[in-house]
Amino acid sequence: DTDKKDLILILDNLPCGIAVLGSPFGNVNFINKAVVSTLGYTLPDVPSTKAMLKQAIPDPKARAEASRQWKQIVKSGGGSNVGQYICADGNIRTFENRSVILRKNLIVNLWIDVTRRETAETQLRESEARFRSFFEKSADPFLLLDGNCVVDCNLAAQNMFDCHDKNRILGKTIESLSPERQANSAMSSRKFRTLLTSVRKNGSHRSEWTIRTNMGKEIPVEISISTIALRGKNFLFTVLRDITPWKEAEKILLHDKTSLENRVRERTSDLIAANKRLLREIQTRKKSEQETRRSRED
Repeated sequence: DTDKKDLILILDNLPCGIAVLGSPFGNVNFINKAVVSTLGYTLPDVPSTKAMLKQAIPDPKARAEASRQWKQIVKSGGGSNVGQYICADGNIRTFENRSVILRKNLIVNLWIDVTRRETAETQLRESEARFRSFFEKSADPFLLLDGNCVVDCNLAAQNMFDCHDKNRILGKTIESLSPERQANSAMSSRKFRTLLTSVRKNGSHRSEWTIRTNMGKEIPVEISISTIALRGKNFLFTVLRDITPWKEAEKILLHDKTSLENRVRERTSDLIAANKRLLREIQTRKKSEQETRRSRED
């Protein structure tokens, strides 16, 4: 009796619901407090198993399907299923029911409230679906990296790399899609490792990069990388922006700046030469005036 009381005490204080059945359909020998509380009841007002099931699954067809699944679990010697139940307070909650059939007159059911988990998973699936739509339809070139390996890309990225077959991009490293060296002469592999270190430290990074298209053309891009969680795993979401017009504008500005500096130097040189000529003329004039005054005095 002491052992039995100790066992009941242990079962009653478990965080998950426990029900011990004396037969597959009915004969509830024991239910712990967690089953009662998660279903929204108190011990004095717990209805019969049949009445509780009818209230939890009011739709006859859904109840018949739950009964069919339960029969299959009993026949298989145990198993689990997930279902939604209307609780006593009217709220709909999701439970995972794990059953162990020890023998026909001894069945143990574990009731685990997974409402939050299911809600989170649903929201995650919806957010991933929205991300997938955004990823595919965006006009900006996107790459999805696992480490430095491309695992997905959108049509805009295919167009940027001039690669109509997506599979020719997937599986490639970001370095293999770039020239051996970047514009600053750094090795692409070394510069990308530095970039990844910054992403891991700060969560994101933006830098200039050079890619090489399928036709061998080199394109300057702005590369923005940030971490993103998909399907329970972290990936690197990479955005590429063609900055060729910016670079061409920089060249024009640099050329104009150089030309301007050259013109300024030339003008400065001319002004210095003119100042020297003017100074000589002034000195010559003064000398002439001094000689004229001495001649008059004599």
